[in-house]
Amino acid sequence: MLKNRMIKSLTAMMAAVVMLLNLSLVASAQPDLNPPYGKCDDVSLTIHKYINSGDDEPAGNPAGGPRPNEGAALANVPYTIQKAVYKGSGDPTDLDNYDLVGPIANGRTDATGTLVFSSSPGAGEVQLPGSAPFAGIYVFTEQPNGVTGLTSPASYLVSLPMQDPIDQDEWICNVHVYPKPEEPEMPEFKKDGELIENGQIAKWNFEVEIKEGIKDATLLRITDVLDPRLLFLDPPGVTGTYDAEDGTVKNLVPGTHFTYTLSGQTLVIQMTAAGFELLGGALDDSEDLGDGKVGGNIYFEFQTEVKIDSLDDLGTITNGGTLEYNTGEREIPDPEKPEVDVYGLKVLKVDTDGIALEGAEFDLYADEDINPDGSIKDGATPVASGVSGPGGIIEFFPLEEGTYWLVETKAPEGFKLLDRPLKVEVGENWAEDFVVEVTVTNTTDFTLPITGGAGTLMFTIIGLLLIAASVVFAIAYRKKVKNSNAAA
Repeated sequence: MLKNRMIKSLTAMMAAVVMLLNLSLVASAQPDLNPPYGKCDDVSLTIHKYINSGDDEPAGNPAGGPRPNEGAALANVPYTIQKAVYKGSGDPTDLDNYDLVGPIANGRTDATGTLVFSSSPGAGEVQLPGSAPFAGIYVFTEQPNGVTGLTSPASYLVSLPMQDPIDQDEWICNVHVYPKPEEPEMPEFKKDGELIENGQIAKWNFEVEIKEGIKDATLLRITDVLDPRLLFLDPPGVTGTYDAEDGTVKNLVPGTHFTYTLSGQTLVIQMTAAGFELLGGALDDSEDLGDGKVGGNIYFEFQTEVKIDSLDDLGTITNGGTLEYNTGEREIPDPEKPEVDVYGLKVLKVDTDGIALEGAEFDLYADEDINPDGSIKDGATPVASGVSGPGGIIEFFPLEEGTYWLVETKAPEGFKLLDRPLKVEVGENWAEDFVVEVTVTNTTDFTLPITGGAGTLMFTIIGLLLIAASVVFAIAYRKKVKNSNAAA
C-alpha cells in the first residue's frame, strides 16, 4: 500500500513538472511501474505538432484534442519512440536517469501535424515498439529535420497509460502531447548593396548560410520590398550560386533550383524541391563544422535601375529583406540593412555679371575618362549630357560618390567656350540634401587686336601710321630747332 502511494506521489510530481514545462507529458518514477493496463484495452500516444501562434501557450489537455490557437500544422516531422527503464535513483523527470531498451518505432506527422503510435494501430498509425504489455515509460524523440529547423534530437518522457493529473485515481489510455516547437536555428542572413555604372545601377546580393538539415527543408523564401526609386531589371533577373566551404561553386538555375517573382515592388525568391535536393546532395560530401552548420553559402544577386525624377528624390536608399526558413523568420535588422547614397549635380551657367545663360551644352565624364592634360580619352562616353535652360541650370542625376569632369561642348552665342574640363567632387562631405552645386562663368567672345581680323587690322595700320608720323614730325622739329640755333 505504501509502495502504491509512493508511486502515485512520484507520478503526480512528474505530471506537475512536465505540465509546468508546457509539454503536456507525464512519466512514471519507477522502472517496474506498470500502469493498470487492464483499465485500457489499448494505449496510444498522439503527437500534435503545430507552429505556435503565441508566446503564452495553454497547458493543454492530455486526454485529447488539439489545443486552441496553435497555428499551422507541421507535416513530415520525424519522430522515434522507445521504451525506457528507470535506473532506480535520481530525478525521475530527468532523461539521464533512464535507459532506453528494446526496439524503436519510427513515424512522421501527417498533413494535419498528427502522428499516432498505438498498441493496436489503425490506418495511418504506427505500431508501438516491442510486445504486450505495452504499458510503461517511453521516450519519444523529434529527430533533426528541415521542417522545424531542429539540428539535434529533442527527447521527452511519457507514460502510457498516463495518470490523470487532475484525478489521480484515473488513467488516460490515449495520451495526447503537444511538444512545443524548438526555436529553429536560423541561417545567417546578410545583404550587400553597391552602386555601379556611376550611380545609374544598384547591385544587390543576398547571402544565406547553409545549415545541416537543408536537404529536409521545405521552405526557404526571401521577400524584398524595393524602394520606389529602385526598378528591378529583368534581364538579368536573379542569379543564384552555391559556394561550398571547399571553394566549389554550383550554379543555381532559375526556374529549376529557385524561382523569383515580382509583384509591384515586392520581389520574392524561393528555393524549390530540386534546389533543396541539390544542396542536400552537395552537403553529403561536406564536412560538418558543428553547431548545426555545414560549410557554404547561397548567394542571390540582382540589379535595379536607380530612378530619380528630381533632385528632391536624392539621398540614401535602404534595402532590407526577410528570410523565411521553415517555421522561422528572420529580418535583416535596421542597423545592418545595406544602403546606397545617390547624389546629384546642379550646374548654374552665368556671365561675368551673374546673369543666367541659356543654351550652354555640357557633357559629364567620370574621372577615369579624362587624361592628365584635360583631354578626353579615346572611346570615352559621357555619364550624362545636358543643356542649360532659361534659368541657366543643368541637373545631372543619379550619381554615385566620386570625381567627375564637366566638359562644355557648346557655349551660348556671344560667349567663349571653356578651354578645359572643370573638376567636380561628388561625395558625402557635401550638403545633406545630396546635391552638389557648381557655378560656371562664361566671358564674352571678344578677340584681342593681336589676333587680327578685318576690322582690327585697319585700326592697327592707322595706329602704326600715326606713330610713324609722330616720329617723322619729332625728327623734323629737332632738325629745325638745330638749324635756327646755328644761324643765330
